[in-house]
Amino acid sequence: MARKEINVFGASFLDLLSGALGAVIILYVIVPKLTAEQSDLLDQVEGLETEITEITTILEQFRQSVPEEMYDELMARFEAMESQIQDLQQHVQEVTQELAESRAEADDLRSELEQTSQELEDALEQLEGENHSIAQLEDELQAAKEMLAQTFLVIYIQWPERGVDVDLHVTDPEGAEFYYARRTHPDRPGILTEDVTNGPGAEVWEVRVADAGSYLVEANLFSLPEGTRSSSVRGRIFYRDGSREIDQITLTEPSQKRTLLQFTVDSDGDVIFH
Repeated sequence: MARKEINVFGASFLDLLSGALGAVIILYVIVPKLTAEQSDLLDQVEGLETEITEITTILEQFRQSVPEEMYDELMARFEAMESQIQDLQQHVQEVTQELAESRAEADDLRSELEQTSQELEDALEQLEGENHSIAQLEDELQAAKEMLAQTFLVIYIQWPERGVDVDLHVTDPEGAEFYYARRTHPDRPGILTEDVTNGPGAEVWEVRVADAGSYLVEANLFSLPEGTRSSSVRGRIFYRDGSREIDQITLTEPSQKRTLLQFTVDSDGDVIFH
């Protein structure tokens, strides 16, 4: 590195000082004897000369610029700083490279995350569909259980005598009595589907879903023609778990009503006979 010369004063100021010094010397040679005032003036000039000498020395020092040791120390510091700058630049390049690689990895992870998110959404959608299907199956299963907890009833009676009219009477758990005059009840399930008035004949009462409770089945001899002394009535009950025969009874007088069967339907749809 080239040394830079440092000048505190300009050349014009130096010329001025040199001219003043020359004037003092001429006066000293030409006028050997001075008055007291001139002596004082000379003393002042000598003092000025001393100051000029000191200023000249300072100027010479500045012309030589900075000392070699200071220059070497400054250069060493500059070189150390330059080395640090180079190290920092290298570190910046390395960090920049790592950052670029990290960004690339982040982009790859983001892409994988987006793909995974899409797969997760698809899986959740599929799971939702499966849950919906499971819910439907559970509803169907519950409905099936409810159906299994229900029973249908079909009660059938018959008689063989010609001209005889026998009526079937069924009373449900709410006390609604079904027979030829009330084959249905608006607020109750069940219907008398067959009503024969002239035997041999048969009558049928049925219900698709039987309410839980007690049931009473009866036969009433509505009419008996002349020459016929009695009528024999028998039948069968059909329900969810099978069927059962109704024991035969004999009716001998008109308007005679006798019990054919008594049973109970429980909450599970089971039929219990008494």
